Amino acid sequence: MTRDPAVALHGSYQTDNYGDVLLMTIYARWIRAAWPGVRVIMPSPNLRAIAPAGPDATGFRALSGAAALIYGGGGYFGEPALRAGRIRPRNLRRHIAPGAWAALTGRPYMINGVGVHRFVRSVSRFAFGALFRHARAITVRDQESAEHAHELGVPMERFRVTADSALTLTSADIPAEAVAGARKLLTGLPGGRRIAVHLARPSRRFPGVASVVEGLARFAAGAPDATFLLVADGSVGQRDTTQTRASAELQERLGPRAVTVPYTDIWSLTAQLGAADLVVTTKLHVGIVAAALGTSVLSFPFHSKVPRLYRQIEAPDRCVPLDLVTPERVEERLESVADAGFPRFEIPAAVRQAANDNRQELAKFLAAVQGAA
Repeated sequence: MTRDPAVALHGSYQTDNYGDVLLMTIYARWIRAAWPGVRVIMPSPNLRAIAPAGPDATGFRALSGAAALIYGGGGYFGEPALRAGRIRPRNLRRHIAPGAWAALTGRPYMINGVGVHRFVRSVSRFAFGALFRHARAITVRDQESAEHAHELGVPMERFRVTADSALTLTSADIPAEAVAGARKLLTGLPGGRRIAVHLARPSRRFPGVASVVEGLARFAAGAPDATFLLVADGSVGQRDTTQTRASAELQERLGPRAVTVPYTDIWSLTAQLGAADLVVTTKLHVGIVAAALGTSVLSFPFHSKVPRLYRQIEAPDRCVPLDLVTPERVEERLESVADAGFPRFEIPAAVRQAANDNRQELAKFLAAVQGAA
């Protein structure tokens, strides 16, 4: 008796981080839709984090049963530094190992919808350059990612520039029970407008966050009908602690008009973002999902990858890097959205189609794998 065919799916899902787990869940759905009956294998053994994707097998040893490998979306192609002159060996092992396995065993692999950041050190340039050169197909989520990958010695014609795969989300993708839970939560709050706030770091370490907190407090003083939903995007040890501290600081400033909502799972948070009138965030995928679902969004990010997204969706005014943030700018942006009536956000059709191109390229790759089987 032969086993059902299998495809391996890799990403940065080793911790329970909202954006990465959501992306893997999207990719698992796409794989199963493109190849009915296929088993999805995920090399990481972190069952709690990847449970929403519903993998059929996990762990590196399970790769032996896979006919092909897909590197799914996320911003994990980069060089996270511990300090000058060093990189995290685990990141090289984590993201190079699946591709090395595929190359050594003759399995085809593709890289789909990823974000790429600049590589400086020779070891990472060599390893990731080889990974990109041997991929059967490559899509990257923005032009900057293509340029950074090109710096590794990969011809530009190898890349198809798309958009982040989470931009394909619609309200129809959210489970009904998550939608009902979000509606119940928001309906039970006092006031009129619901503003979801997601701060990933406490202000005592990051002056920019202190400016966001102050700007929100000033806005709240002049907007008595607003209620604030303090959300988190993961429950991952230190991240959970820092987000809890950030929410506590904002709770102290806003008082009973703020409600802290612990993170439980990707779909509960997704439904909350879709049901809010406005989302204020310092991270990438909380903003991406809010925009994809039509919710007004303001971003005050830590990372340079975030402004790329807002330029791409033709909304650069919705994003102010955290090192440029002042309380006055935060208050002004909030008042601008409020004065406009908290308008629903529209992702440009071309950008949404570019995000869907990732799915089309994935289906094309899997069709070729099936044809060669």
